[in-house]
Amino acid sequence: MSASIAKYPIAPEFEIPDSLRLSWQKTINLMAELFHVPAGLIMRVHPNEIEVFITSQTPDNCYPAGAREHLDSGLYCERVMDTRQELLVPNALKDPEWDHNPDIKLGMISYCGLPLCWPDGRIFGTICVLSREENDYGGLYRQLLWQFRDSVQQSMHTLYDNIRLHETQEDLEQHKAQLTQTLDSLKKTQEELIHTETLAALGAMVAGISHELNTPIGNALIATTALQERTRQLAAQLGAQTIRRSTLEEFIKATQEMSELALQAITQSAKLVKSFKQVAIDQTSESRRSFDLKCLIDDNLANLKAGQGYDRVIMQNTVGEGLLCDTYPGPLSQVLLNLVHNAAVHGIGSRQDGRIVISAYQDKETIYLEVLDNGQGMAPNVLAHIFDPFFTTTLGKGGSGLGLSICRRIATSVLGGCLTVRSAPGEGSCFTLTFPRMAPGRL
Repeated sequence: MSASIAKYPIAPEFEIPDSLRLSWQKTINLMAELFHVPAGLIMRVHPNEIEVFITSQTPDNCYPAGAREHLDSGLYCERVMDTRQELLVPNALKDPEWDHNPDIKLGMISYCGLPLCWPDGRIFGTICVLSREENDYGGLYRQLLWQFRDSVQQSMHTLYDNIRLHETQEDLEQHKAQLTQTLDSLKKTQEELIHTETLAALGAMVAGISHELNTPIGNALIATTALQERTRQLAAQLGAQTIRRSTLEEFIKATQEMSELALQAITQSAKLVKSFKQVAIDQTSESRRSFDLKCLIDDNLANLKAGQGYDRVIMQNTVGEGLLCDTYPGPLSQVLLNLVHNAAVHGIGSRQDGRIVISAYQDKETIYLEVLDNGQGMAPNVLAHIFDPFFTTTLGKGGSGLGLSICRRIATSVLGGCLTVRSAPGEGSCFTLTFPRMAPGRL
């Protein structure tokens, strides 16, 4: 009776190392010697064939290593793989089911074999013994065959685990490379966003400069225009020789007043330009320098007040003089301006009694800078995501949801500190920027 086509899952074609082949060869040689049989075999199945993978180095062994037979040929080993069970054939010539199998042509009339499987359940092949004599392989022989099978199968499981571990390591290396590439891309995107935010802040500052300088420059223009007209009139009187002492005295007095007005206006403009210049330099640079924290905050608030929408908010700097820092004023200013802007726009909103208080204190070498507002505060679900990229409560109204995320990134990676917040509905918000007085260097 011929065996049917195998219905078992075929094992992957893993390469068996030479060291393992040598170990199996020794096992099969010993097994054939103990069983007193001409052939001890390890068979390996392929999609359409079965191969003599390891063959005992014994006299009269008619199964050369590498020999192959097509499946569905009626071999003993096919039945073992089909059933996943032990097969014992004491004498095929006396068994109608096996009296025509191909091994009889080689004189092998007795057989005992067991399946070999990978850990995932797929079949590798068989381990078996064959003889030209009738043999029931009783007593300890079958127990011994099971032990040989277990030894070979255990080495297969170890090999399988090592192969899978190596594949997992390769996958992890691939994922690591992909994550590294993604991280580099995210860092580049962050830097571009920070640059965009900086340019936006500078654009707002330029608008503020125009608004703030308009008044003193206008006053200086009025004074110098009036002075020019009085000078023209005096020159005409001198030409007509009609000038009087009283006229000259009035001219001198008016000249002094208009000159003082023009000087005050120009001095105010120069002071504003100096302040704007320093902030502009800081915001477009991440250079490190020493500075007084109070002065830095004053300069930034002056620029912020110059813009539109801040005249209804009282901004108070309570930081004391002499709090010296040696860090990055540009990134620090960017965080400060963003926090004040958020407090004014999102916290205080349209209320008319808005107040923002900026305070700071030093604990050893650490600075704690707080921005406190008396706005509407935040609900717990908003507070939980306030630093998440692209999180915004003003979706569709121009907010990108990146400001506070970028602020936290600057606080950690540039200033070497952290940014935290506490808030509750109806109780306002307080952002605390913590950073070392002496910057540790870029992280």
